[in-house]
Amino acid sequence: MVNNNGHPADKVINSLIGVSQNFSKLLVLVGPTCTGKTECLKEISGRINIPYINLGLELSKKLIELSHKHQVLRVSGLTKELINDIKSDVVLIDNTEILFNPILKVDPIRLLMNCSRNKTIVVTVSGEQIDNHIIYAEPGHPEYKKMKIEGYEVIPSNQE
Repeated sequence: MVNNNGHPADKVINSLIGVSQNFSKLLVLVGPTCTGKTECLKEISGRINIPYINLGLELSKKLIELSHKHQVLRVSGLTKELINDIKSDVVLIDNTEILFNPILKVDPIRLLMNCSRNKTIVVTVSGEQIDNHIIYAEPGHPEYKKMKIEGYEVIPSNQE
C-alpha cells in the first residue's frame, strides 16, 4: 500500500488490488485535457514497473492501412490484441480518444471492460465525471458520449 497523499498516482496504485478482484478489472482515470493523466500513468509505470501503452498511436498504426469498412470491423479485435500482447497482469493505457471517433462505431468503455476481464487495465479518458457518469466531449459534438459508471472504477485526475 502506498501513502495516499492525494496524488492521483497513489490513488491508482492503492486501487489496483481492489479492482483486480472485480469481474471487469477496469479503472478509469478521468479528467479534462492537461490535468496530468499521462504524467500520472508514466509515474506509475516507472514506480511499480507496469507497462504503458499509447493506444492512439499503436492502434492508428494498425488501422491506417485498412479501408474504412475494415477499420470498423477490426477496431475491437485490434484493440484486444494490443492489450493481450502485453505480457503483464496490469496495463496502463493512455490516449484513448481514437476509440471515441464515431466513424469507428465502437463503445469505448464496453470494449475496454471486455478487454479487462483477463487483466487489470488503468485507462485515461479526457472528460469529466458528473454524478454517476463520465462525460466525453460537449453535447452536440460528434464524439459526445455520456457513459454510466457501472461495472468499473473511476478516479478523477484533478481531485484534491
